Amino acid sequence: MKNINTTEVIKFKLKGLLFIFLMINSSLLFSQGKTGQMEGTIKDYQTGEVLPFASVGFQKINIGAVTDDKGFYQIKGIKPGEYKVNVSFVGYKDSIFTVSFIGNDKIVRNISLGLEGTNVDEVVVTAQALGQMKAINNQLNATSITNVVSDVKIRELPDANAAEALSRLPGVTISREGGEATGIKIRGVQANTIYVNGMRMDGGLGSVASSMIGGIELTKAFMPDQDADILGGAVDFKMREASSGFRKEITLRQGYNSFNKSFKMQDASILLSNRFFGDRLGVMLSGNYDRKNRSRDTYYGSYEKNTSQGLPETSYTLVPVQLTNVTLQTTENLNNRYGVTLFTDYKLSFGKVFYQGFYSELAQDNVSATNSYNTTGTINYNATGSNKNEKNFLNGIGGDFLVGRIKIDFSASLSKRVSKTPYRLDYDSQSQGGFASNEVDTMTTINQFLALGTHSLDRVDVGYVHKYDESYHNDEVGLKLNIEVPFKLGNSLDGYLKFGGKIRNIDRKADNQGRVGDIIGFSPQRLGEDMIKRLPDFGWVRSQYDNRMINHASFAAQPLEKDFSMLGAKTYYLPDFNRVKTAVASVDELLNPLLYSDKDDYTNNEDLFAGYIMTGINIGKLITFTPGVRYEKDTYSTSAKYLAEVRRDGPLEAQGTLRDTTDGSFNENFFPMIHLKIKPASWFDIRLAYTKTCSRPGFDLMSPKFFRDQGFTVEMGNVYLKPQTNYNYDAYLSFFTGKLGLFTAGAFYKKIEDQTVNYNVIMIDQKLYGFTNDAYLNKHYTKPINNPWPGYIQGLELDWQTQFSYLSSPFNGIILNANVTFFDSQTKYPFFQTKPIYLDPAVSPFQFSEAINTYRESKVIGSSDIVGNVSLGYERGGFSGRISGYYQGFTTTNQVDVTNISRDENRDHFLRIDMQLSQKIKFVEGLMVYLNLSNLTNNPDRIILTHYTDRVRSEERYGASGDIGIRYRF
Repeated sequence: MKNINTTEVIKFKLKGLLFIFLMINSSLLFSQGKTGQMEGTIKDYQTGEVLPFASVGFQKINIGAVTDDKGFYQIKGIKPGEYKVNVSFVGYKDSIFTVSFIGNDKIVRNISLGLEGTNVDEVVVTAQALGQMKAINNQLNATSITNVVSDVKIRELPDANAAEALSRLPGVTISREGGEATGIKIRGVQANTIYVNGMRMDGGLGSVASSMIGGIELTKAFMPDQDADILGGAVDFKMREASSGFRKEITLRQGYNSFNKSFKMQDASILLSNRFFGDRLGVMLSGNYDRKNRSRDTYYGSYEKNTSQGLPETSYTLVPVQLTNVTLQTTENLNNRYGVTLFTDYKLSFGKVFYQGFYSELAQDNVSATNSYNTTGTINYNATGSNKNEKNFLNGIGGDFLVGRIKIDFSASLSKRVSKTPYRLDYDSQSQGGFASNEVDTMTTINQFLALGTHSLDRVDVGYVHKYDESYHNDEVGLKLNIEVPFKLGNSLDGYLKFGGKIRNIDRKADNQGRVGDIIGFSPQRLGEDMIKRLPDFGWVRSQYDNRMINHASFAAQPLEKDFSMLGAKTYYLPDFNRVKTAVASVDELLNPLLYSDKDDYTNNEDLFAGYIMTGINIGKLITFTPGVRYEKDTYSTSAKYLAEVRRDGPLEAQGTLRDTTDGSFNENFFPMIHLKIKPASWFDIRLAYTKTCSRPGFDLMSPKFFRDQGFTVEMGNVYLKPQTNYNYDAYLSFFTGKLGLFTAGAFYKKIEDQTVNYNVIMIDQKLYGFTNDAYLNKHYTKPINNPWPGYIQGLELDWQTQFSYLSSPFNGIILNANVTFFDSQTKYPFFQTKPIYLDPAVSPFQFSEAINTYRESKVIGSSDIVGNVSLGYERGGFSGRISGYYQGFTTTNQVDVTNISRDENRDHFLRIDMQLSQKIKFVEGLMVYLNLSNLTNNPDRIILTHYTDRVRSEERYGASGDIGIRYRF
């Protein structure tokens, strides 16, 4: 352990800046004399769309370039002479021409390509086909293993948000809420990193509308010049850059949600771009607004093991389970997204500089009401109303330069994420004796469980109200520099030496505040009496049991019941939340602050320094060998809360002891990475990769927090958690021909060490844990630790992208994208178990408990067994359509009881079918109409018990939705 202080942090930053300064100066020593150069842009002949990752090569002398994601190329260091140049892009005819260099020439050559097998004048490239070809070119020219969603595909047939667009790629599983993707897992794991044009962003994908981005690149095998804290993949959103000419584009959509028959489904976006000063300065500005009704019904079932039959219970023994609770929840949800992007670039004679600004916001309004049936004999009628807001900001400057033949690029970025719930109000009411719990056994189904409840309005009395204010922010400053020095040895061996570094500073803070009020009349607080006094004309209904208590009817909405979308059930006594808020506001100053809400507060600061060196070696066109190593040092300081709770209500001073606690740590490591690409034929390549990466623990876990509840159960953080280390092995085969399209088959294997897991023990001897008070004896103690056993994830990815343009009409408009990924995973999860040791019956205390540290094997949490996508498109005469299916197999979700498998949970297999259609209007140039339909099969999201698949843990139904719209380019 190392104490972190301000002086060390300043020294750390100065060393990093000195390192970058020395690299800049050393790179200039490699500058070469002036020679000729050629640059330009590669475009589609018919549409004018730029063609990224097209190849431009000088024959015989084996020099060339690949266009960037804006279709631009630049080649320097060309000696005097006459050369033949070959330009190629998958699916297009090669362009071959001759250029001559006399000396210090600069030749600008813009090239237009047409499709294979056609005359240029006959070419009509459809949108989906162009998007697919862009993605294929990107993947074929990438050194690492990369999947792509092209800008054309996103624009022509848009998905709801960025996470939905990513779900089209192999190996990507998604989580949903209300039928909308909210997050992704890549190859079964969540530790993934998000970038915008290479600048890191800490943000939720659900807040990023698909109209805000150009294309998406997903990297699965990592290079030394990328951040090392990646497990599944790195997602890079590519911003759109202005092209020549004033471009204007407007998109408007109106949707409908069939679940609650809502038309609150609007989408509007605008894009303006142009280039000025002889095309040197480009400005691209886009804005979007998106409103979606994501209301839904969800039910939950809670289960406990029934050990009354005396079955021997081991980790792998199936024990009967029975219901203890069923909750029906109806949620009214409205999501509002706002986004603005600005990208400006200025082209210089030796490169370019750029600025990018990115802002996205997701504002959510939620009201949910629940009926909770309990074997305690009660039915609870609870409700929550909240406003949540999540904002992502990114500002950055960067540049790409050629000094001689040396490539230098840099970036400086400021990223900020703010997540706030400024208002959340929880409301609780209860009906005593409303449930016949004595009739529940292991055979009781959810429908039978619900039938045991009796709803009687006159017996439902208001209990508590809670108000919460929650906020989280993440500020990150990043500086990055990369220097690439090319070399050439003979006619068949060339490559580059690349080195660079990065500095990151991250500041995070979580602040939660809560207040509680007790409304029931026999409580010392007696807020109900104050409410009645302060709002005498409110229309109160008093309890039949105690005249001082407030009955739920005072807040009940009309009608008193609502059809539930599943189980043939109804939800009862939904509150009118406006009345609830009015009543609570009348006694707002009487609510007691709640210490418990502060227990997860933290602040932390992280400084990361990274440096790397790598080389790329090309042996002709056959072999590309890319080894390298990255070094990262992470310095971490944090503060959290120490809370020893006495009670959870009443005056603040009586609730317990709260104070700050601070600590710090650091980690450093080397990350070797090796890539090998073998291309024995123009239509076939083999890619092999070994990479070492890490995954840093969550900041709520890696903190010095301490929480002891009123029952002396202890929960702690662990600032000394080590980062998870990941050893990644990849082998990919790629096949490409004009008729086959691109087919890839890839296998991956991951070994995961030092996974972060929550470890729970019973304190048989509390002194071992630092407690002398006997009140801690036999109480639970929970602390995150690094798993002493490694985990393994392996899988097979198959991906096929093709178009059938070689068929006769009308079948030549068919476009196919299909992929499937098979997963398998295994790990051991440690747990603590007590075993009774029986003594001679004549000797007191007759038995004692013995502690046993053991484990059980399971799949890695979050991993699925199979995930697949099929997208069948068709384009002809201005029409473009796509029907797509997404399938996700059983996914390991949770181990409720780590000591036994009986209550393990899986996400059930899931099939979703969507359709997108568009048609260009011929008599209005630039006008297109859309029709999008989502979740046509109306399938729910369901979690089930792994070993009792007929026992549903939760099910969410949100219905189908759709929208129609127009896009106008002018």
